[in-house]
Amino acid sequence: MDRSTGSAIPGLGTLRGYRREWLPKDIVAGLVLTALLVPQGMAYAELAGLPAITGLYTSILCLIGYAKISSP
Repeated sequence: MDRSTGSAIPGLGTLRGYRREWLPKDIVAGLVLTALLVPQGMAYAELAGLPAITGLYTSILCLIGYAKISSP
């Protein structure tokens, strides 16, 4: 794979060194993060006078943005 593909797809370089024993803990971390961030984002949207779905979309887009920015 060339470097241009690796930089266009966030986290692809990390997958090469990923170990299978990390998967259960990563799944638990993802579930906990989802359980905390989704209701929080929806509540903040409602406090701001926006529909709750706006907070849901914002939570998802923030995580995607973080993954894009933080990947080497």
